[in-house]
Amino acid sequence: MDIIEPTEANTTNAWRYSEGMPVDRKAWLAAPGSFAGMAAAAVAAASAPHLRAKPGREGPCVGHWQPIFSFTVPRVVGDALFNGPYGLRAQYWRSPACGLAANAALVQLLVASGRHNRAHSGA
Repeated sequence: MDIIEPTEANTTNAWRYSEGMPVDRKAWLAAPGSFAGMAAAAVAAASAPHLRAKPGREGPCVGHWQPIFSFTVPRVVGDALFNGPYGLRAQYWRSPACGLAANAALVQLLVASGRHNRAHSGA
């Protein structure tokens, strides 16, 4: 399934923020955009990935090591990537298939950027 980009109808009427969220944060999270644009901005601003391994805890991962990659981005970029109406959480909210497609697209962008070649490992 493809990533669903927001429209006026599916963003304004469906994606809401808590009453306690500051107005300025709501405004920049709801600014027009796209998942592809936000993912590209995140990749451009991302630090080199950090690699660690953990024992698998579920299903076929039990008894095996699971690689965990993480990276940092500026707060505003990460907040929009995860919490905006076109971000990762919104994609999973629309459907699990949309969320998985968005996650895969982000990973593909990170790999294509070559940043994975600079990964460092930690404890």
